[in-house]
Amino acid sequence: QKPAAPKLNLTVLKLLWKQSQDGANECAQLSQDYSQLFHLLLVSDCLHFVNFHAALACTIGRLMDVHGLAILCQPPRGASLEQFLLLLDAMNKASTSASDLSFDSRGVPSMAASSGPLFEVTLLQEYDEVVTNLHQQF
Repeated sequence: QKPAAPKLNLTVLKLLWKQSQDGANECAQLSQDYSQLFHLLLVSDCLHFVNFHAALACTIGRLMDVHGLAILCQPPRGASLEQFLLLLDAMNKASTSASDLSFDSRGVPSMAASSGPLFEVTLLQEYDEVVTNLHQQF
C-alpha cells in the first residue's frame, strides 16, 4: 500500500502586472498586506512583450517572499529574454550602488537601497533533453 500523498496548499491566481500604486495596492490585497508572501511564483511564456517587463519585475518583487523562488519558463523568442535579464541586472545594480537605505511599508528595499541585489538570477537552458528536442522541432 502506497503512503498517502502529502497535502499541498496550492493557489493559482491571475493578476495584471502594474508598476503603479494601483499595482502595489492589488499586490498588498492579494498577499493580505504583505503578511502572506509567496514562496514559489510560476510565470510561463510572459516575456514576449518588452513593454510589460518592468511591471512584471515589480509584481514579482512585491509578491515573492525574501527567500522565495520565481520560475520563469520562456522559450527563446527574439531578444525579449535577454532584455528582461538586462532589466533585472540594472535593477540589481541600482539596488547595490545607491547610498541611501530605505524600505517600503512591507520592508522591501527601495531602489535607493544598498543591501544587495534584489534578484538572484540563474538562467537554465537545455535543462531537459526531451523538451529541448521537442522545441527544436518547431
